[in-house]
Amino acid sequence: MKKILIPIIVLIFSVSIFAAPKNRKVFVKIFTPELAWADSKLESKVQSTFSRQSNLNVHIVNVSQQDSPQFPENYYDTDLLLDWGSEMGGRYVMIIDVQSERLEKRKSFHIPLIFHKYQTYGVIEGEMRLFDIERNKLLAVKSFKVEEKGTRIFQATMDDDINDPDLHIAAPEKIRFFSKLEDKLVRELKMKTKVYFGSR
Repeated sequence: MKKILIPIIVLIFSVSIFAAPKNRKVFVKIFTPELAWADSKLESKVQSTFSRQSNLNVHIVNVSQQDSPQFPENYYDTDLLLDWGSEMGGRYVMIIDVQSERLEKRKSFHIPLIFHKYQTYGVIEGEMRLFDIERNKLLAVKSFKVEEKGTRIFQATMDDDINDPDLHIAAPEKIRFFSKLEDKLVRELKMKTKVYFGSR
């Protein structure tokens, strides 16, 4: 009986090893515009969220990594990105290029000659690119745009003031507001990469 069990146990153990997902190294480079109200927290949010997946080993690329190969200035050049990722020993390189992070005031509802509603919106938009180093290819180019509703006011039609002080978001609240908006962006990026990284 023991002679039969030992090969079975060895076989099960071998299968479990090969079935286990690889710990794939992902290098993430994030570009964000200058913000007047606070520093972006997108890097730490991406690191925290994506590193929760047990099969991913997430590394944020930043200027402090002096002892590593320099990240290509022309990150639209696929060959340069693939060469850099290969030299770094990664499986993926993901670029998150935030082209705009802003506040907008919009007239969102209107009844002629009676009243209308103005509302402040937070907007983040840009582009995400994902490169597969092992397969030597650009996997995906996906644009993103996330919005969050802020303060709102109702005005009589005759008032029609888009600069109404009640639409203003105070500085401390603005920091929380854009932090929430960045959380929303990270969730969307996770959904956009789910097909490549899985959902763990």
